[in-house]
Amino acid sequence: MIKRRILLSLLIFTVFTANGAITGCDDNYKTFALEEGFCHFSFQYPSRYRWETIDLADYSNTRFISIYFHESHTEESSSLSYISVSIRAPSEREPDYRAGLESHLEGIRTRPEYQLLIREPIMVDGRQGEMIVYSYRFPRVDGPTKFEIGAFSDYGGYIWSISMSYLESNSVEAKTDFEHILETFNILWIDKQ
Repeated sequence: MIKRRILLSLLIFTVFTANGAITGCDDNYKTFALEEGFCHFSFQYPSRYRWETIDLADYSNTRFISIYFHESHTEESSSLSYISVSIRAPSEREPDYRAGLESHLEGIRTRPEYQLLIREPIMVDGRQGEMIVYSYRFPRVDGPTKFEIGAFSDYGGYIWSISMSYLESNSVEAKTDFEHILETFNILWIDKQ
């Protein structure tokens, strides 16, 4: 399974970069566009991040897209600072973004020094959703404080989540970058369920 995922990632990376899915906007941001599978969308992300993986599944019982970008400064920051976009079909346990958000929070509440800092309504590409910001120690109590910011919404019969993980030392920059991602996020086409 892992070998298949790596090969698929390499194949998709080759196809997408050959088709210009990642393009430069200016020195600060690049544009990522996905125009394959059951959902097409684009957004701008900070140019200091590199596109790492994409997983696509389009089966009769499972549909999801998961994309990861990692900060490319140092080995430490690449494991702690990342951008993630996930689109998945609802399930019995998570029928909508609200249930998906509660499930996400339930999974992280046990982390060392977890704190929910912000939870408020937000708009993503003109659709109502919810934003959260939380912090915890990573990977253990004596590790650095890690922050995550996320936006969750429903559209076209799918649950959408966009998140960014960062260290306290770059929290101002991360907030600006996350706002830019949300402002430029554009759903181009979706095969509605």
